Amino acid sequence: MVDGRTIANKKRAHPTEARICPICAKVFVCRKWKRNVCCSKACGYKNRKVADPETFKKRVSKYWKEHGHPRGMLGKTHTPEVRKRLSETHKGNRNSNWQGGISKNPYKDTFTKQLKREVYERDGFECVLCGWNRYIVAHHIDGNKLNSETDNLVTMCRSCHMLLHSGSLE
Repeated sequence: MVDGRTIANKKRAHPTEARICPICAKVFVCRKWKRNVCCSKACGYKNRKVADPETFKKRVSKYWKEHGHPRGMLGKTHTPEVRKRLSETHKGNRNSNWQGGISKNPYKDTFTKQLKREVYERDGFECVLCGWNRYIVAHHIDGNKLNSETDNLVTMCRSCHMLLHSGSLE
């Protein structure tokens, strides 16, 4: 229901206001916290004095080529020589994530989806460190992939799991 003040949402009502488009003079309703000036994208382009969206994209692209893109290498590629050198300098023990080659070791056959599900159910489907219930993984407490006993497994979210293995958490 739109009454000039609120738009009913499934969860709560949001304060709105009626605004007038400076290009077509159409009255439109939007949420107060939105910065909408115009009623549509077409009017927005006209308001910014952009004749055509494609022309605008080309102009921005040209500016980035001349002045450098704000995200550095976006749209560029390294030469094959540079790629090979970067690859060699980050291999093996020169990589910050190197753990002595243990990542290639396989898990035990008993480390199955069913076992992980049992661990998740035991821990209430949430991370034991932060309590988050999304993107959960089963973590081996002793770090041994071959020890897949339920008392050696604990539920963690990906974020806490990554922090634990990077050494940020103890």
